[in-house]
Amino acid sequence: RGEPAIIRRPTAVRPWQHVLEPLAGYLTLGARLLIEGREYAEAWNFGPAETGSLEVRHVARSIAESWGAGPSSVVLAPNPTGPAESHSLRLDSAKARARLGWQPMLDLETAISWTVDWYRAFYEGRSSPRRTTEAQIDAYMAKLTEKPEAQDANEFRILNIA
Repeated sequence: RGEPAIIRRPTAVRPWQHVLEPLAGYLTLGARLLIEGREYAEAWNFGPAETGSLEVRHVARSIAESWGAGPSSVVLAPNPTGPAESHSLRLDSAKARARLGWQPMLDLETAISWTVDWYRAFYEGRSSPRRTTEAQIDAYMAKLTEKPEAQDANEFRILNIA
């Protein structure tokens, strides 16, 4: 809309990832539940690598840069009187890595680029959300086949859920 993004908690740390990352984790978990049963029926986290937990201001600036917007498109306006929220949120996905063989495939730069590409295609009318999403799923699946040793447990590839 041409308005700057107002960032009220610029130093807050959050776990950033593309939506396909946890989705791949849940598909992997679903396949394990289907194949092996209740042994995997418990709580799981599918979060970014430690390098994916960054301050909001860094991610906001990266998004603005990827979008092609200038520095004035992000306004850091700390608001200590705003709603209470934790300063640092992180996800521990060690169990998913160890027991499911799942790990994030996209670095933060790629996650931001794909997200900006999706919104740009939508707002500029270059592609339907479905077509853009399907293209990103295809690119993600290609990354899985590039690194099979990192994704041995991704049974959803074997089940051909596409």
